[in-house]
Amino acid sequence: TKLEVLYLINNSFSGFQLTGAQHGLLNLDISKNSFTGELPQNMGIVLQKLVYMNISKNSFEGNIPSSIAKMQGLRVLDVSTNNF
Repeated sequence: TKLEVLYLINNSFSGFQLTGAQHGLLNLDISKNSFTGELPQNMGIVLQKLVYMNISKNSFEGNIPSSIAKMQGLRVLDVSTNNF
């Protein structure tokens, strides 16, 4: 089986990192954590199948990667309350 939904809401997680294991994800919610730094430039390629992504209420900074445009099925994107 493949992991399709990952909700890690309202914890104190930090150190956001992508590996190849997330390729099948459809829903990702890592809101209300302590993630910092820039989003990976390959985010839109690794998470190409995402329909829902909520990374709000963290401390991400920098630019939102242009590769997110490759997420053609993405319907919900919440990046609010970060440092973009």
